Amino acid sequence: MSSLRIERLCSRDLLAVVGNGGFDVSDPADAQFGWSLSAPVAVEAGWAVIREDDASRSFLEQSFLLPAAATELQFDLESLALDRSTAQPPDTFEIALLDANTLQPIVPTLDGIPDADAFASFDADDRVYLGTQTSIPGVTSSGDIATITFPLTVSLDLSAITEDVQALLVFELLGFGAANAEVTLDDVRFDGDLPPQLTLEIDSADDSGVVGDGITNQTTITARGNGAPGQTVSLDLDGDGFDDGTVTVDSSGEFRFENVVLTDQLDVRVRADNAFGSTIIERRFRFDDQAPVAQLATPLRESVVFSDLGYVDVRWDEVVSGIDVSTVDVQDISISGVTVDRAEQLNEGIVRYHYADDGDALPYGPIRVELVDRAIADLAG
Repeated sequence: MSSLRIERLCSRDLLAVVGNGGFDVSDPADAQFGWSLSAPVAVEAGWAVIREDDASRSFLEQSFLLPAAATELQFDLESLALDRSTAQPPDTFEIALLDANTLQPIVPTLDGIPDADAFASFDADDRVYLGTQTSIPGVTSSGDIATITFPLTVSLDLSAITEDVQALLVFELLGFGAANAEVTLDDVRFDGDLPPQLTLEIDSADDSGVVGDGITNQTTITARGNGAPGQTVSLDLDGDGFDDGTVTVDSSGEFRFENVVLTDQLDVRVRADNAFGSTIIERRFRFDDQAPVAQLATPLRESVVFSDLGYVDVRWDEVVSGIDVSTVDVQDISISGVTVDRAEQLNEGIVRYHYADDGDALPYGPIRVELVDRAIADLAG
């Protein structure tokens, strides 16, 4: 049994209660993703899947503002596959709720385990440890060898927390044997008298390139989000108050603001209120219709060279969204007298195009490097 230790804090902005708790957003680059994670942890098909890493520690974590009004934290444990090796300690899955600034536990930790940070722990030998405020179906006492059935709901009583706290929720898989352990989670949620929960993004039909990055090549978009059915949501497009539109969240939990115009970049804010407070979500949406611009980096344009490097470097500049590296290939450029054999991505947008792999060499005299029109795309599509 190993007590959980935290090595770093999540770098994302603090959210009001946990964001993306249903794991509907799967792209870690999406501003709505919410979580920090280690490889090979991933969000797949609406679940968080924590797989064992060769480095022995895999984690999923999030920093957020935990309001005093929250009475309970719950999450669903869909499946749990841990390994027990006779030569190693058993694999362990642990969950902790810490103060994000001090990294000290803010709820009772594992009963019977000194210096533990976690409030719940599952071992590969079917032993389950609990804090005094944690409940798991089929487990009556901390340290029991339990027969449990999945899926199950883990519940943590938060009623003893009497003031708002910046919290860090950590799910951690500690693997000691073969790297074959896997945990599947869903629906991390809070209960209590809480302010409204909202999300905001460009509708996928208008979000060109990388979905969820807030950058599009469309001048008119639909801003959409999720909230509680029946909730009123107000819109602010110019920073002078939430007077640019009002909609009601539909029965499926979705709201939409149509015909939002982008000329360059726009800070879009939405607000919802209930008896327990207000929630404001702000996203910056950016318009980008410029293709990447290229310039010869090595050798310099119009320069005279006396040795054949076997390659040329081209710098692809894209200020707003960056280039789409998946579109980089040998078809991007042509070089007189030789054939490009491979394209190597360097740093700062530079791509090195090798032509000497098959023995080609530049002819004497002027050399022409031509860029193929729109061969490389940017992330705005």
